[in-house]
Amino acid sequence: TIGTRFELGMSWLTPTLSTLEKTQAERLLHLFFGNTPALLDGLRRDHLDCLITSARVTTARLSYARLHEERYVFVGNKKVIARHPLTRPEDAAKHNLLELNSSLPLFRYFLDAHAGAKSWAFEQTQYLGTIAPVRARVLEGAGVAVLPEYFVRRDIKQGRLVKLMPKVKLPSDWFRLIW
Repeated sequence: TIGTRFELGMSWLTPTLSTLEKTQAERLLHLFFGNTPALLDGLRRDHLDCLITSARVTTARLSYARLHEERYVFVGNKKVIARHPLTRPEDAAKHNLLELNSSLPLFRYFLDAHAGAKSWAFEQTQYLGTIAPVRARVLEGAGVAVLPEYFVRRDIKQGRLVKLMPKVKLPSDWFRLIW
């Protein structure tokens, strides 16, 4: 039984099940979806054999292996950005930042690429808990966000979202198998 967060499980893990069933026919994989604390609790209680997450987990009793590189992009709704460009920190005042929580785990990728940069003072910051509602709010024009590239690739290709400050190379992260 593999634990994972919903978006990662639906967009990356579930599509691999058919291939895994063909190449590893002797194994039957079960999925369990939850948030990171629930997944870690399931692993500690032996309800899960392992979990796949991009969260950094630092516990001496757990091991991990990198599985897949995860890249991030800073994005906004194409129509909103056409009206109110976001090309410098001062432009942030005309935009809302959409995030997971108050520690700004997604926007931190952008800030890390700008060590020592000026403050980005957004009109407001809204916390949405997980990346699916962040993506949905960006699509409807409610704000800007840093999101995993795989999760918004189609939106960018179809012109609904645009990359903001595309010359800035955001650090990548990894999907990790933790056991």
